[in-house]
Amino acid sequence: MTRTGTKGWVWPLSVAPSTEFGTAGKGMDFNIATAQSLKCVSAGQVVYAGGGIGGFARLIIVRHTDSLLSAYSFNGEAQVEEQQVVNAGDTLADIAPRGRLQEKLHFEIRKNGEPVNPRSVIN
Repeated sequence: MTRTGTKGWVWPLSVAPSTEFGTAGKGMDFNIATAQSLKCVSAGQVVYAGGGIGGFARLIIVRHTDSLLSAYSFNGEAQVEEQQVVNAGDTLADIAPRGRLQEKLHFEIRKNGEPVNPRSVIN
């Protein structure tokens, strides 16, 4: 898998997705077998960073344009705060497996509030 996409977009992790769009609900899932740095997929502003939304352990949402958002749900240590400006490739969080538990990243891109296949944005 190529880590860098077109037009300044990058993949959030250096590993391939374990579950593709359409089979992982509204996004993609990535299994975390070794410590990983979660990367921002494109320049934008962090509009949410917390754990206050049901069903998500930690959630970071980045607004890239008026119509595009990326969302990352994970168990790990966030490295950003709300309102922070970020660039493609900046570290959003550190994720590491805990004991026998397999950690997972759930990743979504939304256009005008609707989920889209990340592969249509990140080549």
